[in-house]
Formats: sequence, C-alpha cells, structure tokens
Amino acid sequence: MTDLNTQVEVVETATEIQKAISQVKGFVVYKFKSEAIAQNVLEALTEEVLAAKPFTPCCKYDQFKTGFTPFTAEGCNYILQTKGVTAFQVTEQFKKPKAITVKRKCKVEEDKYMKEHDIEKLDKESKDIIKMSVIESLLPTTDPDEEKTSLLWITEDSLIVGCPTYKKAEELVATVRDVVGSLPVTPLTVKVDVAEKLTDMLSSGYSETLVLGDKVELTHSDPSNKGVISFNKESLYYVEVKKHLAEGCLVNKIQLSNDELMMFTLNTEMEFSGIKVDKEVLAGSRDMGALIVTIDEVNRCTKEVVEVFGGEASEEA
Repeated sequence: MTDLNTQVEVVETATEIQKAISQVKGFVVYKFKSEAIAQNVLEALTEEVLAAKPFTPCCKYDQFKTGFTPFTAEGCNYILQTKGVTAFQVTEQFKKPKAITVKRKCKVEEDKYMKEHDIEKLDKESKDIIKMSVIESLLPTTDPDEEKTSLLWITEDSLIVGCPTYKKAEELVATVRDVVGSLPVTPLTVKVDVAEKLTDMLSSGYSETLVLGDKVELTHSDPSNKGVISFNKESLYYVEVKKHLAEGCLVNKIQLSNDELMMFTLNTEMEFSGIKVDKEVLAGSRDMGALIVTIDEVNRCTKEVVEVFGGEASEEA
C-alpha cells in the first residue's frame, strides 16, 4: 500500500511539473528601443513583483483570470535566468458560456425590455448591456476552460512571447505591463516586404539560411480575389506553383526551417507557429531542459530570419 501511494504521488508531482512548464508552440517578437530600456524593465521585473500577482483559477463570478505561474521544477521561482535570457510565465483562464445559450437568453431579455419600455427596436448600446448582463448571469453555472500557460522572455532588446499571434500576445503583454508599470515595446518589423520575400523564396527554392518545408498557403495579390491555395502534402521543392505565381499569387504563410534545426511556419505578419525543435537538437532533453533548448533555438532562429529579411526596420521607416 505504501509503495502504491508513493507511485501515485510521484505521478501527480510529475504531472504538476509538466503543467507548470509551458510549451512554446509559436511565438512573436517585440522590440524595445534599446537594451538599456529592456534592462530597466528587467530591474522592475522581480520575484517579489511577480509573486504579488500569482495566477488563481476562475471563481464563481469570474469571466477571466490571469497571473504569473512559478517554474515548479525550479524551486517555485517565478523567474528563470539562463544564457542572457530572463524568462517568466503568464497563465490565463476563461469562462465562456455557450454562444447558443447566450443568444437565446438575450432574445428573451430583449423582448422583455421592449415590452416593459413600450419600444419596437433596441439600439446597439442597449443590446450590449443586455448581453453583458446575460453573460454575467450564466457565469456561476459555466465551467471554466482549461488553464493556459505561456512563456515570455527578454533577451538583449527583444521581448519574445510564446504564442503564435500578436493579438493573443497583447493580452499577455498587458498582464506584464500591469505589474511593471511600463512595457514600451513594438512588434518586430523588417526592411523588406515579407510577402514578396517569401514568394521569391518559394519561386527560386533558395535561401542561404532557411529551408523550405512541406506547407504553403498562397493568396492572390488582388484583394477582390479572396481564394486561398494550399499545398501541404509534399516538399515545397517539388510542388508546381509557377502557374499560381504567374497569376499574381503571393505567399501568405509558409513552413520553413533554419538549417533544419527547428521547423516553423511564418506568415506575412512575422508570426511564428508550428514550432518543432529537431530531436537531435533536443538530445533527449525533457521538461525544463527541453524548454531551455527551445528558447535557445527560437533566439537563434529569430536572428537568422531577421537577417534573411534585410534586418530590422528603423522607426523612421
């Protein structure tokens, strides 16, 4: 009985550690104006500051909760420092009542409101207020979504956020800004047109650093033509794309790798998704070890991609 309990305890602990270590499946890059400004942010980003806003799950009436999560495998520290990198984790949880339930209850409440006030039509503001009230009424009986933990790290003059879109990254950045007071960063921009460069790489099949993968999505340069053409079953070195390129199609997103060390998909917004570090690079690393290797590869990949695209664009540009 004692042995069984010990095994269960070990399994539960391992599960907790895995949950407390985020996996970087995509990322976006923000830039500080200088390393000095980044250093100022780092000085404000302390264990005490992050520990003062820990993540706690949604309660009965919460629609959204966010906070910082410690690295369980690292003695419950909120900050991980390695090779010039300062990393930390933000965890979020949402409660989302079913859309169809919200819609039905809104219709009932709108009809009720119009009868009580003897009106035939509601304005947008009134509809929004009713919808908000309906959602709030449903929260106590709505189960929260699974918690999601994202890794963020500062290195040199960059803030890298471990999620695949800037839209989502803005929510995470807002959580950090809330505790440090100021986080003056802007999305990474490069000197050359991303769509044109990616299209040229697909057309020529050549780049000194980046290797074509197996997936590409093409869209027409004419906005009125909203069709999407996708290839995802064989190496892009062998697919027939010349016809589509001749018709004016441009690459919207494409799978690449940097010398086959890490596979990723890059879109025209400079958003990286589908991150997969090569097994030989990981060399059997797991949990925290795998995370540190991934951070190294993301940093290396970012520099190489920026170089391929002509370097960072200046603010004046």
